[in-house]
Amino acid sequence: MTMTMMATEGNSNHVLAELWGLKKGLTDAKSLDLRQLKVEIDSRKVIEILQENEADDPRIRSMIKECKNLLKELEVKEIIHILRERNISVAKMVLGEEEGEKEFNEPPESILSY
Repeated sequence: MTMTMMATEGNSNHVLAELWGLKKGLTDAKSLDLRQLKVEIDSRKVIEILQENEADDPRIRSMIKECKNLLKELEVKEIIHILRERNISVAKMVLGEEEGEKEFNEPPESILSY
């Protein structure tokens, strides 16, 4: 199953926004009782921060801790970097529209084959 979370804020909050998007995606996966996931992130900085476990901002440190707990609980097998353009393309494919948000009660048919 592919879950796409796009988080955008100002540059000063970019890492926090990306971590929030990761946390939201992981929380959604948890609510669907998904396990042994492969996580794709379009932010190298977030991957580095998760690996190094270091940040000056206490909000980022807190978000790292929450994300790491969810990653462990969901038995995430792999975290890989993808190009932002690929992430946007997947989001458009899943949503079936150029812009906007859509909420699903069940996974859309278009992603079940992945």
